[in-house]
Amino acid sequence: MFSTTWKSYSKERKKLFWLFQFLFWFIHWLVNLIIYPVFTQKIYELLDLTLTVSLGFYISLLLRLIYIKYNFHKQPLLKLTITTLTISIVAGFIFVYGGLFISYVLSGFKHFSQVKNLSELVRYLWLNSYPFVVWSALYFGYKIWEEWNVQSLMAEKERYLAQSAQIEMLRYQLNPHFLFNTLSSLRALIRFDVNRAEEMITRISEFLRYSLSYENENEVPLNKEIEIIKNYLDIEKVRFGNKLYVEFSIDDLAEDYPIPIFLIHPLIENAIKHGMRTSVMPLKINIIASVIENNLLIEVNNSGKWIEESSPIKGDGTGKGLENVRKRLEFSYPGNYQFEILKHSDSVQIKIALKKELVKRNGK
Repeated sequence: MFSTTWKSYSKERKKLFWLFQFLFWFIHWLVNLIIYPVFTQKIYELLDLTLTVSLGFYISLLLRLIYIKYNFHKQPLLKLTITTLTISIVAGFIFVYGGLFISYVLSGFKHFSQVKNLSELVRYLWLNSYPFVVWSALYFGYKIWEEWNVQSLMAEKERYLAQSAQIEMLRYQLNPHFLFNTLSSLRALIRFDVNRAEEMITRISEFLRYSLSYENENEVPLNKEIEIIKNYLDIEKVRFGNKLYVEFSIDDLAEDYPIPIFLIHPLIENAIKHGMRTSVMPLKINIIASVIENNLLIEVNNSGKWIEESSPIKGDGTGKGLENVRKRLEFSYPGNYQFEILKHSDSVQIKIALKKELVKRNGK
């Protein structure tokens, strides 16, 4: 559904721009040719018109560079209108004297005689500014329309990914193996330690309630995500006992940062599932979150080795959780995140870096 990449979309936008750019100035050339038949009478008159329109073509490209550099289309409407008119008049002024210079080169002082006083100059400025006013209006109209379409597409994609995330959550909650192993451990625990068994039931309830409480939310504070991860790990510790050792190092500055819900959970699940197959016991998992140089950094480290695709112990479902994390990061922070998997001889390290200002914006 969303297979079209931004790179291919960008190429299509460029093709569309050049198509309309040539079309706009060709129409301008054609209209002048129709209104002023004099341009068809002599070859140098036609050349004069063609070169002058070509000058307008390149001036409009300069306007485009200015508009892009300063993000004019994101300005308030009044400010955008005033700024556009001012720039168009300046462009028209350049267009006037550029055209007169072309006429001078081709036919001497013939056309300079038309600018005799201030009113003539104002008329010339208007006649030569309005193409840039129209060009700018069409340019910004398209940009605003495109922005609206992109926002609509992003909203649709957000709904799609939210549904995917919800399905992923249900997979974690209702995974038969997870429930079977947990309930089996809980049944054994009831016989020997009722208090701990009650605490375990509470943990399971909290884990299930988490997704239900935030089923309509796309983001949660990092500390809430860490809290539910601790509940999940407490459940897993019942299964694995002393075979599982977990350590948290969460910076106070990072706790309130919003992150996509269930972003870290697949990393923990992978660390346990694959670490238990490759690590010397106990399996050690370190979860780190910090703020460094305007970036939110999240690390999940586990002892053991990376399981390659061709490995006979890879098992089913391996890699799907990490791929889901990568896709959600690309959607939430396109081009403004880092996702690294570092494969060491005796450990696996996963790093996520999110820009501080961008995280705050998404968390509003």
